[in-house]
Amino acid sequence: MEKDSWKMMHPGTQNPQTVGGSPKALLSYLTRFHQTTFHGMTAAKLAKEKPAAKPEHDLNNLTPRIENGHFLQGPVKFAVDVDDLFRTLSCGAFGIGQQQERHGILANLGETELKRFAEVNGLPAKPFARELLIEVLRCPLQDAWYKACYDPVVHPGLHDNPEKRAANFEARKQRFHTLFENYTRAAGEKAERLKASLANGNSRQHVFVKKPEGTWAATEKLTKKLVAEMNGQQKPILEWLLKNKGTKSEIAAAVAAKLTTKQKPELVVGHYLPEWKKKGWVTT
Repeated sequence: MEKDSWKMMHPGTQNPQTVGGSPKALLSYLTRFHQTTFHGMTAAKLAKEKPAAKPEHDLNNLTPRIENGHFLQGPVKFAVDVDDLFRTLSCGAFGIGQQQERHGILANLGETELKRFAEVNGLPAKPFARELLIEVLRCPLQDAWYKACYDPVVHPGLHDNPEKRAANFEARKQRFHTLFENYTRAAGEKAERLKASLANGNSRQHVFVKKPEGTWAATEKLTKKLVAEMNGQQKPILEWLLKNKGTKSEIAAAVAAKLTTKQKPELVVGHYLPEWKKKGWVTT
């Protein structure tokens, strides 16, 4: 009777009173019994009692905001520096071509995250134009940072101006769409050239149309006194231009040893030259 009742309560198992053989056989039986009975009951109970996982934040909330040290907007989420606006926006000392560029947050977002950020703000991201997107996406990030992190006592050099930020965002979006059209057109033309090249039997993977480089030279506005007041990566480049003139490649090769950034010298020089041209310091 005991044997039958055990089988009814524990189908598929053997009554321990009837287990014969060595201690090893008994241990093997008890191990199987535990796995098939108690482990299964515990797993089923946990699965039944475990609550459904909740999203970390409201994915439907498209308002740019900063909570618990993270920027949130719809499905977008990434950590920010609540104490440093410039590092968060990847500008100033953390901008392109600067020594600390690699520590900037926005410019170092991955392509997938940056595309997602663009999409929730109604910006096209295909083809992917990283620099154009970063320039305009600084606006919602900046607005969220000011609302959550700005303190006039802690940040005396910053000034909160919501109206100006809103106007700037609209202006940058308009400029982005204009530049993006040109970018898309250029990408399409490059694709057509590649397609034509491959159709003609050229097996090369890329077709580059290299334009002749212009020669850059200093103007009268670029003085020794002005250069002496400069610092960072700009100073060695301007010092060279005071005495010489040359193409972007020639300038980069001449000052490469004096630059303290890991950025390629041609990218650093190429970043500053158009800016200095606007100021009237150099001409080409």
